[in-house]
Amino acid sequence: MAILLAVLKFTGIAIAVLFVIAVLLLLAVLFIPVRYRLKGSLKEHTPDGSLRLTWFFHVLRLDLRYDKEALIKGKLRLFGVPVYSFDYEEKAD
Repeated sequence: MAILLAVLKFTGIAIAVLFVIAVLLLLAVLFIPVRYRLKGSLKEHTPDGSLRLTWFFHVLRLDLRYDKEALIKGKLRLFGVPVYSFDYEEKAD
């Protein structure tokens, strides 16, 4: 009987810890703001711009760039380490 109670106690504590972690993550998503910086210019009818999104003290960062060759470049960083990069070229009509 004591073994069964010990297993139930350990399981209950593990479930409570997971619940607390889930609640803290939910609160972080809800209350930590997403910051952004947008820069752009239009020179000789050619747009140029950049966008930076950061969250949670730059733990998660997304950089996007649009240049004169109609090329969109992006990079996603986690703790400053590039996780995903992409280049997308717009097709002219």
